[in-house]
Parts: sequence; C-alpha cells; structure tokens
Amino acid sequence: MNTCNPQRPNTLYLVSCLIRCALLLLLTFSLSAAPLAAQTDRTETRATAERLLNEGRQMLKEGSKESLQQAIQKFELAQRLFHALNDSSREASTLLSMGVTYISFSETQKALYCFNQALPLFRAVGDRDGEAVTLSNVGRAYDDLGELRQALDYYFQALPLSRDLGERGGEARILNNIGKAYSALYEKQKALDFYQQALTLRRAVDDRRGEAVTLNNIAGVYAYLGDQQRALDYYNQALSLRLAVRDRGGEATTLSNIGLVYGDLGEQQKALDYYNQALPLFRAVGDHDGEAVIFNNIGAAYDHLGEHQKALDYYGQALSLRRAIGDRRGEAVTLNNVGRAYDNQGENQKALDYYNQSLPLSRAVGDRGGEAGTLGNIATIERKLGKFNDALAHVEAAIAILESLRTEIGSQELRSSFFATVQGNYEFYVDLLMRLHKQQPAANYDGKALHASERARARSLLELLTEAGADIRQGVDSKLVERERALQQQLNASARRRVQLLSGPHTDAQAAASGNEIENLRTELQQVETQIRQTSPRYAALTQ
Repeated sequence: MNTCNPQRPNTLYLVSCLIRCALLLLLTFSLSAAPLAAQTDRTETRATAERLLNEGRQMLKEGSKESLQQAIQKFELAQRLFHALNDSSREASTLLSMGVTYISFSETQKALYCFNQALPLFRAVGDRDGEAVTLSNVGRAYDDLGELRQALDYYFQALPLSRDLGERGGEARILNNIGKAYSALYEKQKALDFYQQALTLRRAVDDRRGEAVTLNNIAGVYAYLGDQQRALDYYNQALSLRLAVRDRGGEATTLSNIGLVYGDLGEQQKALDYYNQALPLFRAVGDHDGEAVIFNNIGAAYDHLGEHQKALDYYGQALSLRRAIGDRRGEAVTLNNVGRAYDNQGENQKALDYYNQSLPLSRAVGDRGGEAGTLGNIATIERKLGKFNDALAHVEAAIAILESLRTEIGSQELRSSFFATVQGNYEFYVDLLMRLHKQQPAANYDGKALHASERARARSLLELLTEAGADIRQGVDSKLVERERALQQQLNASARRRVQLLSGPHTDAQAAASGNEIENLRTELQQVETQIRQTSPRYAALTQ
C-alpha cells in the first residue's frame, strides 16, 4: 500500500530564498536611509562652515598678526565648505571677510581677488547690502594701491546702494572715503564737501568714533592749506572724541597730527611732546604704519632743530618700516626728508641722490604735491651745484604742478591760502632766471624773470580779489575760461616732459625745442589771462 507523505522542500532552494529576502530588506533599508544620511552630512557641514566663519571673524577683530593669519585659514576652509554646499550667499560673505583680512595684512592684490569673487555672488543672490559693502572695499583696496580715480569709481557705485538701503552709517563711511581720495588727489574743496556730508551723517547716527575720523580728516585739509588755527580746532575736537570712546589708535593719530601743526608753526619742542605721546600708543596697538609716521615726524622735528644726524637716525627707522609694509607714498616722503637732512648738512650729492629716489615713487602713487615739492628740492640742489639749466627745468615743472593744483581748489579763501604757501617757488624761479641772465646776457633771461615776477604779482592780486569774493571769471566768455584751463594743463604736461627729457640722454636741439614749447605755452596763457581780466566786468569794477 502506498503511503501519501508531504514532499520535503529542497534545502538549497530554501537558502536561496532566504538570501534574496535578506538582500531585498537590505536594499530597502539602504534606499530609505540614504537621504537621511546625506541630510545629516549637509547639516554637519553647514554647522562646521558657520563655526569656521564665526571663529575667523572673531580672530579678525583681535587684529594681531597671529590672529589674522589664523583668520585667513578659517575663512579659506569655510569658503570651500559653503561652495560645496552651493550656498552662494554665505560663500560671498566669507570671501568678503577674507578680503578685509588681507587688507589688514596690506596684501591688497589678494584682497582684490577675494572682493572680485564675492561681488558677482552677492549680485546673483540679490544681496544689495553685501554688494554695497564689497564695492566700498574694492574702492578702499584701489585707494591703498594709490589708484585713486579707480577707487572713486567704486565708491560712487557703492554710494547710491547704501542710500537706497537707508544704511546711513555705511553711507557716511563711503562719503568719508570719497573725501579722503579727493584730498589725496589735491582736490581739497571737493574733499571738504564730502567730509562735511560724512560728518553730518555720523553725528546723526551718533557714530562718535567715525565722527572723530572725519574731524581728523577735515583738520588735515586745513593744515595742508595753511590754516593752522582751524586745523588745531578740528584736531582737538577729534582728540576729545577719541579719548571718550577709548580709541587708542585714533588718539595716537590725532596726537601725531597735532604735533605736525605745531611743527609747521615752528614750535618743534611742542611737536616732539605730541609725537612722544603718540609713539607708545601706536606700538601698543601694533600699528606699524603709525609708528613709521611718528619716526618720520620726529626726524623732521630734529632736522628743524639743527640736529641733523639724530634726524637721519629716525628717518632710517621710518624708511625701514615703510618699506616693510609696502607704503610707497610714505617711503617717498621719507626719502625726500632724508634728502633735505643731507641738504641741511651741506652734502649736496647725497641730498640729490635721495631726492631722485623719492621722485619716481611720488609719481607712481599719484602724489602730485609730493612730486612738486621734490622737484623744487632738486632744483635747489642743482642751483647750488651751478646746474642752472637743469634747475630751471625742475622748478618750472614744480610751478606748473602747483598752478594746476591751485586751480582745482574751489574755495576762493582756500585757494588764496594755498598760493601763499607756494609763493617761494616763484621767488626761487626769478632768482634762477637772473643768475642765468648774468651767464648769458643776450638770452633774454632777464625778460623771463620780469615776466615771472609780474605773473606772481598778478597772481597775488588775483588771489586777494578772489579772497574778497570777486570771481573775476564771472561774466567772461566760457570759451576763454576753458582755454585758460586747457593751456594750464598743457603747460603742466609739457613741463613734466621737459624734466624727463633732461633727466636722460638728449641733444641741445631737443632741449631748446622743449624750452621753446614751454615758453610759447606760458606766453599764450598770459595772453588769455590778460583777456579774461580785460573782459571781466567784475575785475574792471574792482580796479576802477
């Protein structure tokens, strides 16, 4: 009899089923867990990036060399993480902070690279505030590089953005920076206009630290223009505020500037007192630029006191610091001062060597006032060495620059003050022409001397008239006024070309042609100025 038994399952088949089930369960679990793990990773990455960014910003605030280096490392890591997260907004913010840190290091090109990466990111995400701040910082970087016109271009892009956003504090900073750039370009009236706008805003938002900065800047303009009492008034206002907000670096800057004013007034011991108060403050905050300024100023004070070797010692310390931090404008100033110290010691050739080192630096950074001063100093040495023709070329170039700078001062009062500070250049010029006349009686140098003397006297009269509120160009044909301005610019450029020509290999014919070009321009300018006076209703009324 057959027995009906159930069929036993195949063992291999059972194992296979179990494996398939296990794999299916594992796959299902993996698919459900993957997004969760990815989300966890992104959250952790973001938290790490934010932590690095915040730590970097804290180190930036500390401001020491070591903390700034650490800040850069933090920002670099944070920027990579935000980039990996495709978070353009936070990446832009990180790049901005990194650029500001590089500015603190005086690594301006690296700062510009960071700002230029940040700018399109801020624009892409519609962050107008970030865009405004970045544009302003790009302007600041170009300012540090001495490219002042380019700096102004970025400041003027940032300004309307800050106004539209209602960021009055940011607007005040931009206005102050615009004033600073115009001041460096020797457009002093424009500088004062923007400083006054910045001052009004800073007082409105109770930004006492910023108010002190702007007061200090206004004082600097008045000091440059020879109004020392007004300069002291503004500096003392700035000093009171800086003491109130415990701004030790700003306090040091203002003390140094007050010392400069007393130095200009001939009170050198009083100037040294202020410098010696400022020096330990600069050292305490690690401000090497400020320290270099103080060394330079102390050197100038000792030079005026007749202690020339002590002056050279301080200038040497200033020069080392300024070269170390890449301050080309400051280096040009100190080199010029070293030249003057050697000049005062009677070491003419050494003086000339240092002046010739200073001149190309002043030109490279666009410091026209510094360039004019150094050209005048070179001419002084060349006159002592009997190189009258070379001295003539240099003093003519200096006068052309100074005349150009004077025409850019809008205020009649300030224009008069500025002219009074450079009157000595005309006296030197006339003296030099008369010396050349003694050497070459038939060359008409005496006629040129008379012309220069009368022109300086006429300029003094015109400045007195304008100081009295008489704009003699009012009512004059605008084409005539524009021609005057164009001729002055041509004369400036021609004088500079003559200096460059005579500084290198040249023929007598080239030198003569260059001199004739300048003389023809000067004659035409005098004719135009005469026409302006003759056709000016105001001038006629005043002289009558």
